Amino acid sequence: MSIEEWAGRWDMGAPVRAAQAVTTLERSKAPDVREVEVFLRATQTDRITFAGRDLQAAARTRAIGAAVRVWRDDGRVGQSWTEDLSLDGLRTARDEAALLGTCGVPNQRSRQPAEPTIVENRFVGPTTEQLALKAKLDLVRETVERARAVPEVAALPAMWLEDTATAAAVVLDGSILSAQALTDTHLTVLLRARTPTDAPDASAYGMTRARRLVELDPTAAVAEALEQARALGDRAPLPAGCYDLVIQPSAIAYLLSTVGSLLAADAGRTGRGRAWGIGERVGSDRLCLVDDPLRLDGPASCSADAEGTPTRPRFLVEKGVVTALLHTRDSGPGGNAVRDDHRADVQAGITNLMLQPTNADVAELTRQAPDAIWVQAAHGFPPPGTPVSRDLRLILEGWRMRGGELCEPVRATLPGTVMSLLAGMDSATDDYRFFPSAGTGAGCTVLFRDQTLVAN
Repeated sequence: MSIEEWAGRWDMGAPVRAAQAVTTLERSKAPDVREVEVFLRATQTDRITFAGRDLQAAARTRAIGAAVRVWRDDGRVGQSWTEDLSLDGLRTARDEAALLGTCGVPNQRSRQPAEPTIVENRFVGPTTEQLALKAKLDLVRETVERARAVPEVAALPAMWLEDTATAAAVVLDGSILSAQALTDTHLTVLLRARTPTDAPDASAYGMTRARRLVELDPTAAVAEALEQARALGDRAPLPAGCYDLVIQPSAIAYLLSTVGSLLAADAGRTGRGRAWGIGERVGSDRLCLVDDPLRLDGPASCSADAEGTPTRPRFLVEKGVVTALLHTRDSGPGGNAVRDDHRADVQAGITNLMLQPTNADVAELTRQAPDAIWVQAAHGFPPPGTPVSRDLRLILEGWRMRGGELCEPVRATLPGTVMSLLAGMDSATDDYRFFPSAGTGAGCTVLFRDQTLVAN
């Protein structure tokens, strides 16, 4: 998609031209200003909610805004934001940022130079289908009928689809560094499943997430909700001891979002805790982590980061040792800058963080550990984007396996640290899935050896 096509589709031509004007420095008027950056972002979100067969709500919301950052010669940085994308509105935000910059603390690091070229957009923007409400309504209705046809499903209290299309551009010193159109869509199913005993019906969630509407897997969401509901029965107390764990993709996605915060070079500066260090051992020799912003199926995939720096796949942990960290241009080479929206600060973050598979499938994992604990859900991870520590205390729910077969449902607590869990990482599959509430970690099925559990 060319810059002209991008601007025309999103009606962003005038804001981009205004951003170019306000970032072009007039040295006589701003002798102590080194750089001016404008981050433009427009989003459109559709949310459709059903209860049973009935449509409860369908809403479309739009938001547009810009963040303006100014770097002074002494290293101080000022930032402001505005939702007035006219030339006057952006000029006012620029002047506010320059004023705020005089109150900042000088940055001792030398900011990395930006690449003065437009980043090629490798990802297809919103299609007509993506923007059409009818296609989304039809998908949810079809999923409702499909779920109601499953004998185990007693009721569907709620089902909702959220679909977001985003246009983002970065302009620095009069040059357009990047212009992208991105999409993220997910479907969540809340169902009540019949139990084989006299116990009350169990309710649970299932989710599917993708970049485009046609890539969603509603069948997987319904199946996941049923699996979660089956694990909610009376759980046998699990004796304290050392166990192998086969952890399912949703819990791994939460784990990787936590790990991603520990791999951010600016974690301390942004109040997210202390990052791991280069060369630090954080897991077993079989642990390899790669952040891949160019995956075609990744909902956070992008050709450029929130500073306009081209992105690329990056190995962060190899054979259990940290080999690279996530950077903005203020902390290093850049390529990992993220923003939640135009009002949020820039910080280093993951896009599609995933475990490298070890040539094993789920059946192979159960053969390797026939008496492991099959972990269907894990609770206790910090929400994505919040301060994290290396300590963990997770509540695990799932099944005890015997001879590779799921037997009684169990519940236990896993104390320790992120690193003590990763030290036991043995095998990982390539059944990657993304989950809307788990940040942008890609979940897969993983076998962890010799984990100490305590009674819950």
